[in-house]
Amino acid sequence: NTLAIERAQSAYTLAPNEPQVLTGFGDILSNQGKTEKAIQAYDRAIKISAGDPKIQLARSRLLLKSGQYTDAINDIKAVIDMESEDPTAWALLAEAYERGSQLDEALTAINRALEVAPRSGSYRLIQGRIYRKIGHLDLALNVLRALELDEPENSNLPGELGKVYEARRETDAALEAYLRAVSLNVQDIDSCMQAGLILKGIKSYEHAAEMFERVVTSRPNDAKALHQLAAVRALQLVHGGIESQVVTT
Repeated sequence: NTLAIERAQSAYTLAPNEPQVLTGFGDILSNQGKTEKAIQAYDRAIKISAGDPKIQLARSRLLLKSGQYTDAINDIKAVIDMESEDPTAWALLAEAYERGSQLDEALTAINRALEVAPRSGSYRLIQGRIYRKIGHLDLALNVLRALELDEPENSNLPGELGKVYEARRETDAALEAYLRAVSLNVQDIDSCMQAGLILKGIKSYEHAAEMFERVVTSRPNDAKALHQLAAVRALQLVHGGIESQVVTT
């Protein structure tokens, strides 16, 4: 908020060479969408702190946010050189490789994180996602099902399970997973969208419309969701499901 921004700016004016002040100011800039300026604040904090690994990891997250994957990878590797048993660094390296479409390297990194922290639900979820993207669907399913047994209320899990089931062409299981995702987290708009598409495909137009309406409420300018909502409403009309409605696309 405005007060927090003003306080951060005042702190920066008072102590421009204090690493924690610089990183706090950088976080404010990042939240304002000023990622490059935030990175500059972190650059200065790293110099002053003589390469504090925690600050370097935080900067690497900003680099990922701005799409600078190579620089982020180099940052994280530098931290791993200092702290080779830090699972957070390995997991972040996996994310950086994944975003840069280097999936084999991403898998190696997340496997290393899991060697250090084998029970981490977030790392196991990343591993399952990478397996899916590589095309190892059986391995992905095994990882995610095991995680589901350990963390049945993990709200991030069902959506990823849905993607695996869909890739395996197990439509019923995919739909069940997406609906479970939405029930656990109403903000999981991607699962709403995928559930809507499956429901449309099985001609459950009323329920498909409900899913697409959720997407449009959250993303009013989502052209794909607006198109799909208009389509299922038209299909409802054709099949006598609803009265005529005007949809703005």
